[in-house]
Amino acid sequence: MKLSSVLSGSLVVSSIVVGASLAVVKPAAAASMTTTTHSYEWQSGSSDPVSVNDSIGKHKEIQATYATETQGSNILSETFTWNSVFEKKNGNLPDGGWLVMSDGPNPKTHAKEFAIFYIDAVKNKLTAYAYNGENNSKSFKNNPFLGSWDNILNVVDDGNKRSIGFSVDVAGINSRTDIGSDWKGVKFDSNVGIWFHAAKNVNATYNANGSLKSFSSTAGWFDSYGDQPLAASTTTVTKEVPEPITGTIAAISALGMGSTLKKRSRKQK
Repeated sequence: MKLSSVLSGSLVVSSIVVGASLAVVKPAAAASMTTTTHSYEWQSGSSDPVSVNDSIGKHKEIQATYATETQGSNILSETFTWNSVFEKKNGNLPDGGWLVMSDGPNPKTHAKEFAIFYIDAVKNKLTAYAYNGENNSKSFKNNPFLGSWDNILNVVDDGNKRSIGFSVDVAGINSRTDIGSDWKGVKFDSNVGIWFHAAKNVNATYNANGSLKSFSSTAGWFDSYGDQPLAASTTTVTKEVPEPITGTIAAISALGMGSTLKKRSRKQK
């Protein structure tokens, strides 16, 4: 094969590939990703309508957030974050408890509508069930098990104060369809209801799948007052996220093929 033919063929291939590459390399389309965060904060001494019992340690602060990440109509994540701070009282500090959050009403009497979290700071374990709406901690005995998490609790203790918190993706819990038509799981917006029993002397045992076998403690409480909801603030952030430039990758691959063709042609000279 003549050199002029080889070069001519290579130039044709290269020009086609480069042309394709230039045609494909365009600014990537962007998709909007929106994060909406609902936040509730309380500090001791505020006027929020709550009923508080400090027998297991004085409640000092509570922070809770429910954040959703969406892209178009798709929910990418739903994150629930909780943190509570206590000051030692009569030598007591909590080492766990149980928690139900609602979208406004006092969670009590709302059976199989919200999730209940069992907090075990002794073994650093979090367990979730469907709440039965009753004024006790026995929901785990005969209600749907939603999941468990090991080593997820963040416990900070300086000897006089202790904070207990966690953050967990609750999308799987909220999307359950087997619990009942009123099921909401773990979510709130501008209003929030809280049924929180911080506890000391938590003694919990577990089954092989992480579900609770037993749970006992001595508890205080922090509750919404009746059906009067607490106020939460809301922030929304939207950002553009570039789509993958798949066409450019294909063009670059084609350029590589063109280079290979040139090398093969030179060998056949």
